[in-house]
Formats: sequence, structure tokens, C-alpha cells
Amino acid sequence: MQPTKGEKIFNFFNYLVMGFFALTMIIPVIYILQLTFSADPNLDFRLLPKKFTLYNYKFVIQQGLLLRPLLNSVYLSVLGTVVSLTLTSILAYPLADKKLPGRRFFNFLVVLTIMINLGFLPKYLLVRDLRLMNTYWSLILVGGINSFNLILMRNYFQSIPDELFDSARIDGASEMKILFKIVLPLALPILATIFLFYFVAYWNEYFNVILYITDHMKYTLQVILRSMIILEEDLGASFAETTLLDNIKYTTVIVALIPILMLYPFLQRYFTKGIMLGSIKG
Repeated sequence: MQPTKGEKIFNFFNYLVMGFFALTMIIPVIYILQLTFSADPNLDFRLLPKKFTLYNYKFVIQQGLLLRPLLNSVYLSVLGTVVSLTLTSILAYPLADKKLPGRRFFNFLVVLTIMINLGFLPKYLLVRDLRLMNTYWSLILVGGINSFNLILMRNYFQSIPDELFDSARIDGASEMKILFKIVLPLALPILATIFLFYFVAYWNEYFNVILYITDHMKYTLQVILRSMIILEEDLGASFAETTLLDNIKYTTVIVALIPILMLYPFLQRYFTKGIMLGSIKG
């Protein structure tokens, strides 16, 4: 079918508006990226680097400013994502079962945690009493399940035909075997989506790290970036003496984005399908 004149006009303005909003997000990234390759400390707006150089990346790597925090962030993000994804899957499976006694009440409790937030003080007291201070488990176990992600996964599990569960139970399969052998292999889209959500959340973890972690050797990348960009703490004489202070700051930001940029393309194929089915089903 050929589009009508009205549809062509609508599509034209739709592309025009969406293109404008896309540029407002892309241009700042290009500006910051070109500064990382620029040897000119001038921060005037431009889209191409002035006096192209790799010195900024070389400096950041050689000084070792990000190596330890980067490894800490990778460790926390991978471990936290695996634990949170496992707990979310195990909890979402029974909540998706329409025959579960008290199912409506348990689902209400999950939604209640979204509507009511008691702040950080109860969590801090809980972490202190559990003797988890200055450990990464304080960031993982407390609040390890995100209610929004749990609802998305529960809704996706509900979209799986009940006949699969009934036939597996007739064959003598346990509930855990059904979950890991049948449900999870069929739920790759929502697993990839929730994996990305959890990984990004742990990667960007900042406030709780400052709150629960006292050992500077365990600080994550985001805390170090805060020190460099916002507080401008003294990170060494060689760093302070450089004339490209702002350029190196932006370089550290780009370096911090690389793991997320590398991860997303592998999960993109599942992302749209997972978020759509997890949102509308159930």
C-alpha cells in the first residue's frame, strides 16, 4: 500500500523531530570524544580534535589511575549481576504460577517496595548489623533484587504456555529442574534484558560504595571519577602538573564507558523482544 499524502507529511516531521533529538544526544558525546584525542587544552566547542594525539589515553594507562578501580568495578558488576539475576529468576518463577497460594499478596509486596522507599538509613543499619561493612556483599545482598526487573521477568514467565509445565511435572521433573531446563532456555530475551539492567546498575554504583566501603583499595571506577571530575582531589604530582587536565578527565569518562559499549551490541538483539514481552504480558 502506498502511503497517503498525510502519512508522508507525518513521517517527514516525525523523522525531523527524532533526528533533532538524536543530534542533541550524539553531539555532546562527539565533543567529549574529540577532546580525548586533542592536545589543545582549549575547551571551545568543536567536533574534530585539535592537534591529534594519543597522549591522554597513554597518560591514563601509564599512571595506573584507573586500573585498580576498573578491576573492582568489573568484579562487582559481574558478581553482582550473576547473583541478582539468579535470585530474580528463582523468585519470579513461583510468582508467575497462577496456582501459587497467596500469589496476589506476594505480588502486592513486590509492588509495595516500588511505591515506598524508606531511604538509606535502614539499609545502613542492616548492613552494619550483618557485619557486611567494607565488603562488596553489602552492595549485592542488600537490595540485590530490583522489583521492576522482577515484575518484567515474572510477566515473561507467564507468557510461557502452561502445557509445558504440566507435561514436565507429569514426567516427574522437579520445580527447579523445570526452571533451569525449560523456563530459562526459553527466556533468553528477558534474561539478556535484565542482565543488562543489573550490569549497568552495578557498574554505575556510586553512593552505596561511599556509604559501605571504607577501604580506598576497594573503591570502584565511578568513585574515582567523582574524585577527579567533581572534587578534583590531588591524584599525584604528575597528574596535577599536566596542562591537559580537562582532556584527561574526559578521557577517563570515555574509558569508563567502554565496557558498557562493548556489552550492549551482544545483547541488543534480545533487548527489544525481552522488554516488550516482559511489559505487556500477564
